[in-house]
Amino acid sequence: MGGMAWTTYKATCRRGGAYTGAAGPRDFNAELLEPIPRHLATGWERVFQNRVPVILKEFAKVSRKLLDAFHRVVVNRAKGWDANGTGIVILAKQIAAHCRTLNDVPKNINATITELQRDANREFAPVVGKAMNDAYQTCVLERGKSPYLI
Repeated sequence: MGGMAWTTYKATCRRGGAYTGAAGPRDFNAELLEPIPRHLATGWERVFQNRVPVILKEFAKVSRKLLDAFHRVVVNRAKGWDANGTGIVILAKQIAAHCRTLNDVPKNINATITELQRDANREFAPVVGKAMNDAYQTCVLERGKSPYLI
């Protein structure tokens, strides 16, 4: 029924809940975590794959509009001052460059979020292992012979 020999159980506890024996690898920490990602996955996906990208795209769009509005105000003021047209041309090029950068912001932030999300998922098992350490040590101290599977 998927049990394990007493000695294998003790060896697994001695190694912080993870052991590879003759029957293959066993990781108690990952097994304890197994139901959690399923419950988190829907919410995480909804937030990080759907909501955050839409918010970031809207941020970039609003930021580009603000830059364009700023540029229009500066150009109108400069015309009133009889300013040199070269400065306005340079400003227009800078505004265009910033707008291109803003177009890439959502994609870059989403890539960073995805990587950090993966890292967060990988960090669950070690935290559980650390929290279970006292219990594993208590199990290792158990004595006696048992022909039974745990």
